[in-house]
Amino acid sequence: MSYTVSFPQFKERVSPEVILSAEASALHFIQNPLVFHSGTSRGSNFFSVQETPVLFRDAANPAQVNLYSEKKVLVNLRLNEAISIVRSGFLVVSHQEAFRLGESLFQELFGVRPQVHKERLSQNTTDYRVDLISEDCKYILNEHGFRLFTGSRDMDKMSTDRSPRVINQFDAPDRLLREWSVPAGFSDEYYPFIRVSNYLREGNSMYIELGFYRSRCSNGMLLGARSKTIFKQSYVLSSFEELKRRAFDFFSERENYLHDSMHRMWKLLSMGVSSERMRLIPFAIFEDVLLRKSVEERKRLQHVITDLVSGYTQEIGENMNAALNVATDFSKHLGADRMSTNHLQRMCSQWMHRVTARNFNTEKYINSLEGIEDRILNAAETWDEVEMEEL
Repeated sequence: MSYTVSFPQFKERVSPEVILSAEASALHFIQNPLVFHSGTSRGSNFFSVQETPVLFRDAANPAQVNLYSEKKVLVNLRLNEAISIVRSGFLVVSHQEAFRLGESLFQELFGVRPQVHKERLSQNTTDYRVDLISEDCKYILNEHGFRLFTGSRDMDKMSTDRSPRVINQFDAPDRLLREWSVPAGFSDEYYPFIRVSNYLREGNSMYIELGFYRSRCSNGMLLGARSKTIFKQSYVLSSFEELKRRAFDFFSERENYLHDSMHRMWKLLSMGVSSERMRLIPFAIFEDVLLRKSVEERKRLQHVITDLVSGYTQEIGENMNAALNVATDFSKHLGADRMSTNHLQRMCSQWMHRVTARNFNTEKYINSLEGIEDRILNAAETWDEVEMEEL
């Protein structure tokens, strides 16, 4: 696959270590750099699944056992336990198969074998999630634009015969710079990742999504629905080979969406916003989430926002890219008890797509946030009994 980059005048990266002062490293602004783990999955997350029929005793004749053909039982053979009952047409995809599919997709997109960044198996062993990433595959952003590096190859020097569909939808960088300036000497690294979510129970679909982790603080952001990079597939399929084919077909048409999202992140650097107004943005993004929390908890989270704005403003500057990092970092403090991590991360990317759209009026948007902080902090407590679906 070939990739194109935004700006040919990209210069070599200058990446001095950013050491924040004690004042900036406040209680809630503790940056944990991205850590790369081994390239293999923990074997304990994988197990063979046996499909067995659902049988029931005839009420009129207790000695007779009948077959319920519309359902089947899934058994975790490692534990020798039944874990769920699904419809007979449910395609059983083992967690290991889901993991290998994610690995293959990553290699197809980026040309390098991924490493496991995060991996989770639910207590009942039906729900599995893995984030695949590679320390040899990263985007670098600086004042001149962005560039993708993978392995020992510089993707900028690869074939550029494919027309860059998404690159030209924004104004030229010099036009943007006349209004705002990307911080001089600024350099940042983002690592693309693939998240695979697999389920061995009814009521869910397989999800495969693209996203980015920021290297300095391990902030994770899924690209979201507007980027059209969410592969969602029902388990009502004829075979695993059909699932693989659909997944590869889906992502083979979407390589440019990574560049699109990275271009939007670069554009955020060129959109100025004062720290006083920046603090209003996470209130706006997560308004519905915050209103579900107690007044006491909202006030605690208000202090979290203050610390994050202070830290990211000193590191990145007073711009919308810093605001995005404040929001993604703030999402970690919201908890996933009533709303999934996936959904919170998508909310940040949805915001990014909104404010980087052509003809978006940044000043009008910022002015519309006037009073939102006090309005949320002083709103009456509510109780919503409807739980959010995990994905």
